[in-house]
Amino acid sequence: MSRRAETEHALHAEELGSWVERLRADRSASHEAFLVTCAAVLGVLDQFHKAQRLEVHGTTVSLPAELGGGETLFLEPPPDALAELVPSADRLVRSVGDLGKDLRTELGFWWHPVHLEELAQRPIVTRVPQPLWGLLEERFEARGDLSIVLASPFQEVEFQASTDHTKRHPVKGDPYHFWEVLTESTVTMEGELTAILELCRAWKGDILCFPELTLDTVAKEQLIALLRRDNSDRYPALVVAGSYHLDPGTGRVNRSVLLDGHGNLIASQDKCTPFRLPGPRVEDMPAELQKVLGLGPTGGYEDIQPGRELALVETPWARLAFPICLDYCGTDLDGLFVATATNFFLVPAMSPRMQPFHERARALGTSNRATSLGVNSSWLLGRLGLELGPENLHLAYVPSSHVDRRAARTASPGDHRVVVCSIRELLGLTMVH
Repeated sequence: MSRRAETEHALHAEELGSWVERLRADRSASHEAFLVTCAAVLGVLDQFHKAQRLEVHGTTVSLPAELGGGETLFLEPPPDALAELVPSADRLVRSVGDLGKDLRTELGFWWHPVHLEELAQRPIVTRVPQPLWGLLEERFEARGDLSIVLASPFQEVEFQASTDHTKRHPVKGDPYHFWEVLTESTVTMEGELTAILELCRAWKGDILCFPELTLDTVAKEQLIALLRRDNSDRYPALVVAGSYHLDPGTGRVNRSVLLDGHGNLIASQDKCTPFRLPGPRVEDMPAELQKVLGLGPTGGYEDIQPGRELALVETPWARLAFPICLDYCGTDLDGLFVATATNFFLVPAMSPRMQPFHERARALGTSNRATSLGVNSSWLLGRLGLELGPENLHLAYVPSSHVDRRAARTASPGDHRVVVCSIRELLGLTMVH
């Protein structure tokens, strides 16, 4: 038995007050003895609170100033049902502990402690409500699968952007944001949304995800009305309604929402990292797109207030996040994704390149055993003259050494703007009926 294990065994038989005396004594004795006792105390507390996990999960603990201060959020390990579908021979053998020193892994803790005082974004934990939780759990147990519909509509819709040249930044350029689409496009939008929901129903799609800056206020209201009017079978049961620029009264944000199958709000996510377009990149764009954005050689930047929260949603199969575009493929939130053990990502994107998203998916697959799916804007790709193929439109990754991205099914041959991805089909597994 190791010295730490011996100390943990002794601590279990002692009163809490005696732990303090033991720590003081060991601190006076030697630095090594003190560290061993600290590790043992933390190990005992970790196991004690594991038994109280229903009360402890999602709670924040504040230390008094005399003990160093600071706040720590405690998260239990998330369900891992999606990664467990991966055949054992294809599972990734590395984890976060293999990528560098990780105190939690080295000490063998069960809990995921998230130290909040140094974070620019604060995790906000919610849970899929009942009876939806029960429905999702029952479906997954019956089929051993999850189906996600990735939809990129409105390729021909006339979006409008507003640029304020009077607020030009000397380095970042002109602030810009998207606003409501032209009124004549609203009929087209409702027709496309109706067709997508019909495909969801036919495919039995559990989740529906739209791209960034695709569903403006009108389109989102249309989507909610359609869900409430005719979605009694709840396909989809969850919807990531893309994102759009809006001002809720505290400053403009780029906001995505997670809805249930009847259009009710479960969680919202504001983009944390505003996008920048350097002047040379703007000049490389087609003239038509430059005109829509109102940008020129000075470049521009997304005129939004950065989000200060990361929405985490507990589901029966995983811990879900739906970060917007750069928040997923950039580096600002990467450490927070790992610290919170988030292992299911649905990503609304608007980008000329999906390669950074595939790279991030592989990294999170290694560190978190995470599954990632996302969908890009067909509107942007069309304006840039890029091919609307799966490599530009979709992200579909499961933490496996073998992922068949060609398994995504389309409604019509060659049209990849709306596809359905089954986790089992991505893994090349037989479907359960």
